[in-house]
Amino acid sequence: MTTATTAESAEWASAHADGTLRITKATTQIKLSDLVWGTYKNEGGTPYGSYFMTLVRQHDGKALGLPVEITVNGAYDNTVSTSPGQVVVHQLTFPPKPSPWSVEATFHGNASYAASSATKTYVKPN
Repeated sequence: MTTATTAESAEWASAHADGTLRITKATTQIKLSDLVWGTYKNEGGTPYGSYFMTLVRQHDGKALGLPVEITVNGAYDNTVSTSPGQVVVHQLTFPPKPSPWSVEATFHGNASYAASSATKTYVKPN
């Protein structure tokens, strides 16, 4: 319960109010782009590519600078630090297992922002 009281002055009457103040965490959203392939367009070598990622505050779309965990096919790959107001370019080296590869980006939340995640499946180009 929150109480607010103001004293009487020459200009204002005194007032008193009781109420509940609820503070909630801001909701977030992760955005993953399509993959820009490095190799693996019928080439030998380990498949890899780059994608763009942003972690944004949902109510205004502002990019946040917080850590996002990346997994590929359920296995931990990396923790990427996003930058406030910027899009992050992240390069992935995929496991040799044939495509498709499921990439999940997870923000675990903190005292100010709620957790969120996004999943995107990338398929080897022909």
